[in-house]
Amino acid sequence: MWITEETGKAAIATGFYHTLFTSESQVPNMADKVAALPIPSNVTPEMNASLTAEVQSEEIRRTIFSMGSKQAPGSDEFTGKFFKAFWDIVGESVVAVVCSFFLTGRMLRSFNHTWLTLIPKVDTVETMKQLCSISLCQFVYKIITKIMAKRLACLLPQIISEGQNAFIRKGYMALKVDMEKAYDRVEWPLLLAVLDKMGINSVWQGWVLKCLRSSSFTVHMNGTPSSYFSPSGGLWQGDPLSPLLFVLCTEGFAALLSKPFPSGSCRESKWCHVPRIFHLFFADDSYLFRRDNLQECENLIEVLKEYEEHSGQRVNLAKSAVFFSKNIALPDQDLWAAILGVRAVGVHDKYLSLPKLIARSKMATFRYLEEKLLKRPMEILIKSITLAPCM
Repeated sequence: MWITEETGKAAIATGFYHTLFTSESQVPNMADKVAALPIPSNVTPEMNASLTAEVQSEEIRRTIFSMGSKQAPGSDEFTGKFFKAFWDIVGESVVAVVCSFFLTGRMLRSFNHTWLTLIPKVDTVETMKQLCSISLCQFVYKIITKIMAKRLACLLPQIISEGQNAFIRKGYMALKVDMEKAYDRVEWPLLLAVLDKMGINSVWQGWVLKCLRSSSFTVHMNGTPSSYFSPSGGLWQGDPLSPLLFVLCTEGFAALLSKPFPSGSCRESKWCHVPRIFHLFFADDSYLFRRDNLQECENLIEVLKEYEEHSGQRVNLAKSAVFFSKNIALPDQDLWAAILGVRAVGVHDKYLSLPKLIARSKMATFRYLEEKLLKRPMEILIKSITLAPCM
């Protein structure tokens, strides 16, 4: 049924995102299950002390002046430019509000209300999945989470696995896994269990939990706001802290991928003298490396199902793909792709108009760009002549 009324559209959008940000986890004893995973507890008392150190006014001021000035405002309608321009007037009040959160762990819900603004991905929108949501958080809330994010970012290289820091585009078989609405489906109990397993103290966990639980949303459809709703799961990309929390959540995925496999199963790839590579993560993009055999495919399917069950994430098979090295025969490539339920990517396939694989000859790979550039001036000239008025 087609909906044309603005109120009807707003109701559908609100229902869609309310459902999306609602916890779906049916897994009991989440903390026990995460505790059983081989996630290293690398956070030392010194690291915890740096995470929860007293926030000073100068740290708050530096954080604000490091943030963007012209980013779209949230429901408070203030941009960074306002706070920077009038810091002499509002600075003392802002410092008091931010310090109050870190001292008491309390946050006013009015500071943590987010507008979800919808941007169409296609000319004619028929489903909610054809709309991209932009989370517009209030600037004061972003100051708080930016401070938390900057402190956490200093520790990440020491507490996350190597597979989240690099990218090598070679191997026997590389599965690119696309998680459907990855940020939106993060389960809060999973996140807290991972933080606890890593050794992050209860004070910092409490700050994270308060940021999550105090949040509320309004969906803006064609400039019209919907009713409020509160989430019980998910992270939002407009929050400076969300990308780092998502990286920590994927440590659970990394732990599952690193679980012992049956004897004789080679799970990693190695080139020259670099470290062995099992997987590579880039926020919500994952690359999993395996050898080209049935056992490897079955192991991957098992791990992905287990991760979906534990985390609430869903693998989007339509957007996932598998890459193969040249020494794998085409019939075998088709077989492994069929078993995994994804499509095989060829050398000439493109993503966002760029080649997914770069051949040995970079000139051959990118020759199409030269051809486009040479063709473009001719197209413009033809159009200008065609549209020119007759004299």
